Amino acid sequence: MTSNPPEPGSRTVSAHRQRRLHRPSRTHPSLPQQPRRWFNITKAVTWYEQGKTLQDIADMTGFSRSRVHVLLRDAGVRMRDSRAPRASRISAEKRRSILAAWRRGKSNSQIIAECRTSSATIQKVVAGAGLDPRRSHRKYDHDRMRTLRRQGWTLAAIAADQGTSPQYVWTIINGAHLKSYRRRSHRHQPAEAT
Repeated sequence: MTSNPPEPGSRTVSAHRQRRLHRPSRTHPSLPQQPRRWFNITKAVTWYEQGKTLQDIADMTGFSRSRVHVLLRDAGVRMRDSRAPRASRISAEKRRSILAAWRRGKSNSQIIAECRTSSATIQKVVAGAGLDPRRSHRKYDHDRMRTLRRQGWTLAAIAADQGTSPQYVWTIINGAHLKSYRRRSHRHQPAEAT
């Protein structure tokens, strides 16, 4: 028996796929059918507008996070941008600790470690407090870095003290920045006339 080739543009379904499509659904006779749960959209909207996350609402209702998202969206709720910093939902205590660390002159990496937050949230909190989130270039204490290294401190410990990276500390301690600067300055000096 020969089969005719499918006409151009028609969709074909394999015999295996056809059997799966027409197979009756499997339900185990010993498992009771679960009653359908109802989603209280009014409560969910209230919780969402109070600042609860989709995962919080999912945990409270027993629905999945994605199902909660679809139900809220279908109800006409304006969803928060998931990529935006969550500074609007940050606690007042954390906001105060971020601002206190900022005013003490701590670097972003130090504030992130101390307050357990993100750089974007720090910038938004600082700007929201009326401060300029762009700081002038931070000056590191190179002499202190060298002194701490002579005292036996690790590069990571010195970096944490200064609010920079261990690589930067290594560069300062080994004087590589001075050597490279000298090499560059010799290259750009005009040739002397003879």
